[in-house]
Amino acid sequence: MKNLIYIFIVMLLFAQCNNQNSTDKTTEKTPVVAVSTDSLTVVEIVDIRSEKDILGMWSGAFDSTKILKEIGDTIFNIEDFQTDYWEESAVKKLPKQYQKFFYKDPLYGYMSLQTPNKISIKIEKLEKGVFSGKSICSGFERTLNGTFTRDKNTIQIICKEPGDEKYDGEFNLVIDMDSSTLIGTWKPFNDSVSEQKTLSMSRKDFKYIPNAEEFNIDKELLDKNVSTDILKTKEVENQSKQRLRMLRNLIYARHGYTFKNKDVRNIFEGYEWYLPVSADVRDLLSPIEKQNEALMKRYEDYAKSYYDDFGR
Repeated sequence: MKNLIYIFIVMLLFAQCNNQNSTDKTTEKTPVVAVSTDSLTVVEIVDIRSEKDILGMWSGAFDSTKILKEIGDTIFNIEDFQTDYWEESAVKKLPKQYQKFFYKDPLYGYMSLQTPNKISIKIEKLEKGVFSGKSICSGFERTLNGTFTRDKNTIQIICKEPGDEKYDGEFNLVIDMDSSTLIGTWKPFNDSVSEQKTLSMSRKDFKYIPNAEEFNIDKELLDKNVSTDILKTKEVENQSKQRLRMLRNLIYARHGYTFKNKDVRNIFEGYEWYLPVSADVRDLLSPIEKQNEALMKRYEDYAKSYYDDFGR
């Protein structure tokens, strides 16, 4: 139960902090954060001083505060949710509209609440009222085209995705240059696949730093960094299918790959360093990463479906 409360509170705080930072225009400007391999910081937060600073990657998350509170209120007194780990059978007892917010942990098989989906918007052009860029979220990288207007230090952008994908839609965004924040809404073209969502973002530059301390989550499973250390066959041949899959995808996450698979996406979106910046990062992998990825993929195809650490 303690674990449940902790996860739930963290999610709510995450969403609430995003909203507060986006709407509080009296907050002091965020300083530029230096990037160092001696630090956990692997993103550079950019302070907006001119329209030129607006160009680049904006990253944040959709606001899930309301639905997470509803789920928390629903499961709080249900007996099957009074433990630290939830079974799939327990989640199936919930109303269907809540079930989609849970995912199965790929390593241990229990169910977890997903974090608010991270999203990035790359602003490529702001010129003579014309906007162009890209949206990167949940495994998709979509072109954006639209218009913008400026009123003093506020810029409003209305732009659309192409419309040939199921989840394409229209963004209505407002950039406040005084607080270096972006808030807005996304509305799907097909309202039967999703509802309108709100989002909040800040201007961030993603940095690839494979040996930054927080990136070394692979050492919890393998005692090696899969991006900097060449793996040997004996180090992967007895790993479970789930571990190999997670370690292999860690390589892609370090380069800002946006994941379609919900379970993988939820694991990495819980880390502050992770930003979805591209749907294709294959050419960015280092020679060591390519070698390790191929080795793990080869053994992943033959690994056991479930690891026996916990007698499952």
